[in-house]
Amino acid sequence: MIFIGGLLLAVLPLMWLLLPRKEYNIRHKQRHGLILFKKIISIPGVVMMCFSAYDCFIGITFFQPALEIHAKTFGFSQGGAALLFLCTSGAYTIGAPLAGFFLNKKPWGRISIVAGSLGAACGILFMGPAPFFAQVLPEKAVWLLVVSLFGRGLFNAWFFVSILPEMFNCCQEAGLHHSLQLDSMVSCLYTGFINLGSFVGPFAGGFMNNYLGFPWSTAIVSIFLAAKALVAAIFFAYNRRTSHTSYEKIEDK
Repeated sequence: MIFIGGLLLAVLPLMWLLLPRKEYNIRHKQRHGLILFKKIISIPGVVMMCFSAYDCFIGITFFQPALEIHAKTFGFSQGGAALLFLCTSGAYTIGAPLAGFFLNKKPWGRISIVAGSLGAACGILFMGPAPFFAQVLPEKAVWLLVVSLFGRGLFNAWFFVSILPEMFNCCQEAGLHHSLQLDSMVSCLYTGFINLGSFVGPFAGGFMNNYLGFPWSTAIVSIFLAAKALVAAIFFAYNRRTSHTSYEKIEDK
């Protein structure tokens, strides 16, 4: 490790000497970057994708402080609780490549976001299960918990994989040209909202589990994700209708 660190430090002066010199107008670059950033965040589709990334990671991380405690009510040890976490991760590992493969074949990214969000909401709803299913579903059934965790991981894959490509699609539809600066800003927005969801999810999950219990916590988060999926579906339908209308007007002219 010391050798590698010393080698990297030794390479830095060589990079400064060997790389070509180029004059940059920093003020112009900053002004152009600020204008581009304002254009990006003014695109409704990009804003919708940012909030999709945010609530996707709330749904992924909210149960992290509570699932182990909930698993102990089933008699699971710490190793068994770790296997429950592996259910979701393993399902995501299987689902993400499949989602990427099919979405490369068909442009169904927005449908995938809505369907994945609804599916993840259903999986979370049955994790508790929700109190209003007490008469229908067993309260402490290991098979139901495992199936809901596995299904949640699969649907999260379809939900999450589509978000970043759709952000770039929204920018292109708004007339922004592909560039390194555009890619960097979109990626920063995407990563920022993911990190925000990763912070809010465990905090909200621990708080709700402490005061409401695990079943009600999962019910609230699932309703939140389902409501977000409904809003996204309405937005995508309206956006598609307006884009078709504007295209027909251009053809008539």
